[in-house]
Amino acid sequence: MDPKELTAQDILKLEEEIKYFYQRRKTFLGFAFLCFGLGILFFVIGVMVGVSTNQGFMSIFTTLSAFGFTGFIVLLILRGSLYNRRIRNRKLLIKGAKEYREVIKTFNDHE
Repeated sequence: MDPKELTAQDILKLEEEIKYFYQRRKTFLGFAFLCFGLGILFFVIGVMVGVSTNQGFMSIFTTLSAFGFTGFIVLLILRGSLYNRRIRNRKLLIKGAKEYREVIKTFNDHE
């Protein structure tokens, strides 16, 4: 999409998309911290169960803990790769369109 061809409605639509992507990015961050918290919770439960009883339950909770920590890392990576580029591209389009409009307005004012 060329910034010169953007209308005011297109710019508003792009700004709405940016807000939507920021919300989705925050959602991914929330789920990432949820996974991290669950990982810590399962680790603590696993240690407590392992100390008080046999080692069989401890391996289950440490596996769940590992899944939680892995989910945390994966969601943080996905958050960046899915939304940062989209947000940056739309911001650059809006910036280019506004600069183009200012240049055109400046030339029209001098004539």
